[in-house]
Amino acid sequence: LMFKKIFKDKKNIVIISVLGAFLILGATYALINWTSNNYRVAIRSTCMNINYSNGQDIDTNINAINESQFINGNTLTVSPDMVFSTVSIELDDACSDVEGLGTIEINVSDLSEQLKIGGKYANSLRYTIVEYDPTDYVNLNMTELSGDTFIILSSGIIINEGIKEIYYPYLTHGEIHNYLIFFYADNTLFDNSLLDLTFEGTISAKVEQFIPTPITSFNYTISGENIVLTSYKGTDTIVKVSPTYMVNDVEYNTLVANTLFKSKTIVEEVYFASGVLSQNGNAQNMSMGCSSLTKVINLPNNITSLDGTFYNCTSLVNAPLIPYSVTDMASTFYNCTRLVNAPVIPNSVTSLSSTFSGCTRLVNAPVIPNSVTKMNSAFSGCTSLVNVPEIPSSVTDMSYTFRNCINLEGLVRINSSLVTTASASTSNPFYYTSKPITVEVPSGSTTYTNINKNKPSNVTIVQY
Repeated sequence: LMFKKIFKDKKNIVIISVLGAFLILGATYALINWTSNNYRVAIRSTCMNINYSNGQDIDTNINAINESQFINGNTLTVSPDMVFSTVSIELDDACSDVEGLGTIEINVSDLSEQLKIGGKYANSLRYTIVEYDPTDYVNLNMTELSGDTFIILSSGIIINEGIKEIYYPYLTHGEIHNYLIFFYADNTLFDNSLLDLTFEGTISAKVEQFIPTPITSFNYTISGENIVLTSYKGTDTIVKVSPTYMVNDVEYNTLVANTLFKSKTIVEEVYFASGVLSQNGNAQNMSMGCSSLTKVINLPNNITSLDGTFYNCTSLVNAPLIPYSVTDMASTFYNCTRLVNAPVIPNSVTSLSSTFSGCTRLVNAPVIPNSVTKMNSAFSGCTSLVNVPEIPSSVTDMSYTFRNCINLEGLVRINSSLVTTASASTSNPFYYTSKPITVEVPSGSTTYTNINKNKPSNVTIVQY
């Protein structure tokens, strides 16, 4: 899907045209099928079926939206002012011995300077990917989609030109995956001036067969029907963990210990196949100190603790999808200095203590779900952060939350009446910020009393 967008003013986005393109790399067993109007391109083989569609005809005006009104934690409610495209991927049931990895990409060829990182309207252009059931819709259009709620698989911002990988589906035989990719702009980041901004690019995908890293590359123990991978000892920079492994002609289910990749500086990419589980749901410090790690795909879906999992992973560019079982994200991405986009925070998470502390390239904070109570030092030292979403009423601890966020400015709304801070002046959530910030807090609350105490001069507190 190729698209070009011109932003005319604060409220309207004019969509100019829709063209198409496709890409496949590294795959045998594949079919690619893209259709738009009377134009059709297809490559056919045996096992994989991939279809691109332009979704709605993107040739009309849409309104920019307030993101916080349509996204709550890991769920999205469709606004009629969004636009969408579709991608479907199938691994045929007849190919029982083949598994694959897909990648959905955006290749941005033209983006106005003001929309790029550091630009006046950077972070306003966004995307969200969800999976849907096509049998639920007679006609897949925005009229039918509007108001429906989906679980978010991936979301992010578009702030530079070039190729950006936005989702990595793991494919097993007999499954069909249908995806909607929504595009929109957050109008809270626009001022009242007239805009003349452009956005042009291509949605593409690639598929490759999943070939697991052999069991000989791991130290492991065997416990009943399970094999527990305790540490990686291989020399390959890319590691793909299989859901089962054979040892002495016996097949075992795979569990991964929280010591698996700790301080393994050789590892650059990690892929967990569906079915891989974490031992005891604990991924604490599992990749701590992996200074060469750039991405991790498909974390085990039984993880509850991501405490320090990617601590000091200074090369990590792509944050993995956070499983919906996770409750603790304390220090998860601590000092991940190359991380630009935050992942979707599931509604199960209660602690964001120091989660993004020291992420100096993080430019946009995630939506904070209503389950979160702790945000102490959550974004401390995020020197590129320019805006944050609303703080939900569940939050009680905001000490140091935005400390040294020197580019943070604008409006921050805190819905909690119970935010506490320590007595030291440096524990104020906005300590060492420098740009004008207006903080809305509930009238007559302890939140007002505590945040107003020892606040920097650039911060204005408003009660509502």
